Amino acid sequence: MSSIDPQTRCLEHQLPEDHVSPHGLICRECYARLRDDPPTGACRGFWESQPVLSNGEPCAVFALVWNNFQIRSLHPSTALNELERTAREVLDPTLRVRT
Repeated sequence: MSSIDPQTRCLEHQLPEDHVSPHGLICRECYARLRDDPPTGACRGFWESQPVLSNGEPCAVFALVWNNFQIRSLHPSTALNELERTAREVLDPTLRVRT
């Protein structure tokens, strides 16, 4: 299974999301926060909006929210396409490409 496009970016720190966490890919600063000072409460995840990048490419903002911390990520359409494909592979193993 492939990974999500590393062009997803943390909106708080303006860094690429390239560190693996139990909540998916996050930036190094958010990873350090989760490791050193874990947030409290249940984690909720949701798509927040669908803005357009400066080059006109569509994208979306995904938020992970706890009681005292949040991670907001910008996902270009290329990352969204990869995310959808990966989700379909997880839900239906017959869709996996055989090598």
